[in-house]
Amino acid sequence: MHQAPSSAAQNGVLVHQRPNWCVRGAGKTGEGYADWRVVFSRSPRSTLFLVLWLVVAALATASLGVVLLVVGQPVGILLVVLAVLPVPLAVQQCLQARHFAAFRLGLFSDRLIVLAGPQECQVPWADIETATLGDTSEWAAVAWPKVRLTGRLTVRSADGSTLRFRPVEVGLAPIACRDLVLQLRDDEPSRLRLPAYDPALPLARRPARSGEQLQPLL
Repeated sequence: MHQAPSSAAQNGVLVHQRPNWCVRGAGKTGEGYADWRVVFSRSPRSTLFLVLWLVVAALATASLGVVLLVVGQPVGILLVVLAVLPVPLAVQQCLQARHFAAFRLGLFSDRLIVLAGPQECQVPWADIETATLGDTSEWAAVAWPKVRLTGRLTVRSADGSTLRFRPVEVGLAPIACRDLVLQLRDDEPSRLRLPAYDPALPLARRPARSGEQLQPLL
């Protein structure tokens, strides 16, 4: 596993060291497709819609409170106070949308790449031993053989390195993301349909397929 210089735990991606929906385009190039999108990110649409709804609700409540105060109704004070309550949640949702924008997942013919802000982790397909949504904590090991599924995908390499990330943070359904990673690990013909990674074009600058709970298929 290759990791760009950064902290070991940041933005939801944890790397421990031991010592876009694939869209088929119209034009083919060779045995693959020239314009598949292989980079995924989460769409901020639902988050921004919630922010808009909160702002509208706050303004409507505040306006009603002001009208009641003008006509001499003390209950207007309560409404004005209530109008302030959605503001912190709206700010939180805006920060969350910005957080999602820093996450990307790239699938290429030779490697898997996870980008979380300044941190970029690369794992060659040949090095991947396991990919699981199961709880890998020490408590879960004690509870074996019972397996508790989580929303975090754990990719373990042959050298003992571990990459963890949440598929929902790149717009993918967790189970579909896990199945796709395992398919690309085991099926070379499927990998060859993806473009090779070009270091000259950083993941952050590539066009991405954005969405929520996408079910990527090859």
